[in-house]
Amino acid sequence: MPLVASPSVWGGNVAWVVVFVANLIVPLFLGWEATGDGGRVGMVAATAVVLLLTLLVVPKWSELRMILVAGGIFTAVAQTLPLIQIIVGIMSVQTVRHLGFVQEYGYRLTELGGFLATLLTACMMLAAAFMSGVFLRAVGRDADRRREAMVAWGNPTIGKSGGELGGQQV
Repeated sequence: MPLVASPSVWGGNVAWVVVFVANLIVPLFLGWEATGDGGRVGMVAATAVVLLLTLLVVPKWSELRMILVAGGIFTAVAQTLPLIQIIVGIMSVQTVRHLGFVQEYGYRLTELGGFLATLLTACMMLAAAFMSGVFLRAVGRDADRRREAMVAWGNPTIGKSGGELGGQQV
C-alpha cells in the first residue's frame, strides 16, 4: 500500500469511522455500566483495537466497505429499538463471566473480561452489519432489475416511452 492513500480510500475511511462511532451509542451506554472500572479499561482498549483493525482491513476491499457501511448505517439506526445490541451484549458479557473474568468482589468484569466481552460484541455486531448490508444490496439490485425491466417494456411512468430505447422502437 502506498504511503499516501487515494482520496477514495480516505473517503471510505471517513465514512467507516462515522458509521463505527454511530454504532457505539447503545453498546457504550449499556457496556459502561455492565463492565465496571477494570472492565471499562478493557472495553476502551478493545474498541480501539477493533477500529484500527477495521481501518486496516475495510479499505482494502471496496465491496466489503460498501456492504459494511450500508449495513452499519442500518444497525446504527436500529439502535432506536436496540434489541440486537442488548441481546448481543448480554450474550458477550455472560460468556465472559462464565469463563471467570470477573472481579473478586462482585459481578463486574476484569480488564481482560471487558476486552473479551467487547471483542465478542464487536464481532457479532460486525456480522449483523455485514448481513444487513448484503440484504440491502440484494434488495437494491433487485429494484434496479425491476426498473430496467419496466423501462425495457416501455412503461410510461419510468424511463423513456414512445421513443427509441437501445436502438429499438418502443
